[in-house]
Amino acid sequence: SLKIVNAPPSVLFQEAENQIFHSNVAQEVAFGLKLQRLSAEEISRRTQAALRLCQLTDVAEAHPLDLHAAQRRMVAVASLEAMAPPVLLLDEPSRDFDAHWLTVFEHWLATCRARGTSVVAISHDAAFTRRHFSRVVRLHNGAITPRNIIKDTPSDIRP
Repeated sequence: SLKIVNAPPSVLFQEAENQIFHSNVAQEVAFGLKLQRLSAEEISRRTQAALRLCQLTDVAEAHPLDLHAAQRRMVAVASLEAMAPPVLLLDEPSRDFDAHWLTVFEHWLATCRARGTSVVAISHDAAFTRRHFSRVVRLHNGAITPRNIIKDTPSDIRP
């Protein structure tokens, strides 16, 4: 069944450092919740849950820009997780991840989908796309191609 969501998407930028501005990971994750004027208890609960899911509890007090690229990206992901938006727009979502952090990210993505989050992604990573999306629109030379690359063979998909 089709669910219509009237909400602006929450965005994961291609370059996570462009959406991080707090000097502490936990403060960064809590920021959006504070803007929503949630109670201190709710902010703490959701921040800690997001840090756990994104495997960032051990760096909660660190400066986000002191972390390696994959962890910085997961700080941005944890900020989205804390907000639990109904719609996500992910720009090159698999960028900057080694095997470990890609697994953490993919677990988060599965968690989002399980709670009913609509996910739209822009990606050049065909393998990632095949694993996580049931419908793909391919843009080629400025036009949408009329095929579903999820059903195409890997040799039909160019990176």
